Amino acid sequence: MKMIKYAALISAAAMMLTLTACKQGNNVTVENSSDGSSAGTSNSSSSSETFLDKASKFLEADGRGYGKEHSAEIGEELKNEFFSLKVTDVYRYSSMGEYLPDDGFDFVAVNISVGNIFSESIPVGSYDYVLRWGEGDENSFEAFQVGNMHTDYDISFFPDDTTLSVGASKSGYIIFEAPSDSTELTLEYLEVYEDDFEGNTYHINLGNPEFAANDIKPENVAPSGSDETIYGDIGETVSTNEFDFSVNNLATGNIIGEYPADDGYTYVTADVTLTNTLETELEIGSGLFCVYFDIVEGEERFEDYEYAMDTSVLESDSMFTTYDTLAPGGTVTGTIVFMVPDDGVNLDLVVTQLAEDETISSYQIHLGELSEMGTLSLQL
Repeated sequence: MKMIKYAALISAAAMMLTLTACKQGNNVTVENSSDGSSAGTSNSSSSSETFLDKASKFLEADGRGYGKEHSAEIGEELKNEFFSLKVTDVYRYSSMGEYLPDDGFDFVAVNISVGNIFSESIPVGSYDYVLRWGEGDENSFEAFQVGNMHTDYDISFFPDDTTLSVGASKSGYIIFEAPSDSTELTLEYLEVYEDDFEGNTYHINLGNPEFAANDIKPENVAPSGSDETIYGDIGETVSTNEFDFSVNNLATGNIIGEYPADDGYTYVTADVTLTNTLETELEIGSGLFCVYFDIVEGEERFEDYEYAMDTSVLESDSMFTTYDTLAPGGTVTGTIVFMVPDDGVNLDLVVTQLAEDETISSYQIHLGELSEMGTLSLQL
């Protein structure tokens, strides 16, 4: 449950495109692979739409392209006005470190390359993509957040969330799950603008990926070492293998900026200070943190969790960075935002790390109850 509708690589300047200019923006270029294959474009508009429906959609579009589906194959490059996208390879995996897929499913690792061809910086991230093996939401899977995922494979993950400067590119694997018996997989990207307007859809056909040559079967995963959990309280410093962190202040509220919380949920903000204790640079971001809580239903009690939310669209200096590097000994302080159910109880801020010996360390700071926290008053 994300607080912010991710912009489909759009800036305020791009939102002001005239109708004439946008006709040019609708074009999608596909560069053929070395075998000469090419991609296709189709119009997905329903024939049942009335004239008024189409007129209303046209006005809502405000010059933006919509309703078209663009497809490509592995090795081909799709382009729109803002970015280029290409899948270079895709593999199935039986395990990812200590993580196992759901029964009857495999992990699917899709290696993508994204380039910024726009005139200003653009936000990109694994959250943009969905893996499909059929029609409907029941036949799709959103990308995992991999901020805390460690594996025994020599692969580099695509960032959960980052910004590409003009002309820059980024490559890495996005991790999904798909049924073990699925044979026709597709990577999908849907343009969703900041006003919730849905633009064009982009598909890259992945076929039926093979298992990676270095795939580690669950029965061959080495047994974990002795796991440990380290606890702390608000105001105390908790030390991990890579950094020290503390929570200095908590607050709750139903709206941040112009973004209200989902029905039945409330925002929880935590002011966090983090210090790099390594002798090398450390990759950091709000994705390191999640909040655990309990839900009580009658006599039953079960645990659930939410990852920290992406707040980059707020453009507030008070927010904890979504992705950055921190120099040795460096310290950063910022606000992390979560959205938790109104009936969530017994909240803990949690960081999980996996050591080389497969030992899992969990670092928890007890946050208490929603009713005990202050009232949210962020200055954006």
